[in-house]
Amino acid sequence: DVRPLPGFSHEEYPYPHKLGICVQPIYYHADWTAFIQFFEYWIAAGATKFYIYLHSCTRQVKRILDFYSVLLGDGMELIEWSDLPVAQKNRGNFFDDPNTRLFRAGAYAAINDCTLRARWRVKYLALMDIDEIMKTTNGTQLVHRLDQLADLSPFSATFSLQWRYAMFENNQRLKRIRFPKQISFDSLGQLGLVPSESVQYDYARLRKIIQRPERVLITDIHNTISNENIPIPSE
Repeated sequence: DVRPLPGFSHEEYPYPHKLGICVQPIYYHADWTAFIQFFEYWIAAGATKFYIYLHSCTRQVKRILDFYSVLLGDGMELIEWSDLPVAQKNRGNFFDDPNTRLFRAGAYAAINDCTLRARWRVKYLALMDIDEIMKTTNGTQLVHRLDQLADLSPFSATFSLQWRYAMFENNQRLKRIRFPKQISFDSLGQLGLVPSESVQYDYARLRKIIQRPERVLITDIHNTISNENIPIPSE
């Protein structure tokens, strides 16, 4: 149900969640440490709502997702993302099995579903990958920075952010991590920017977006395609 909740106002409304994170469908994922880093970073950034679309993963990854599902309660929605039905004889055939293309193209359906789910419930919705983080220039919590931008542009629908590749030495890869308590986040404090000339142009021009869900009609991963018509009061 994407109809406005009772008492909704574009100018002022007590959203149940200030910052939500939408993740593209997860296919065949095995790195459970990446999910711990993902959740811990975004919780620290002020996120209280997570939309996780899950197709397939290892048992270890599922245990991590189940742990955070209990920890976050209604702050996490674990959404089953299944294959489309196809005859067994056509399974895996690129021309006859649409699932061979939905592995990539299906992400657009998921993020638009996510945007609809977040309407009236999340004020700011960030479309992120598991391995992506955001760092504000002045060190303030991201959600506070978004509030500042919203005050400057109260009827904005999308914040389009230029992103930069950063690098750090991921010590988790060098160790035999077997238990969550062995994970350290110290290396995240030593991020280094990758020179722009070293980044392929197509990637350098892409942007990350944070949206006001009820103001967005159609979106893709890096751009808002169409906005809702928002009634703006006259002065």
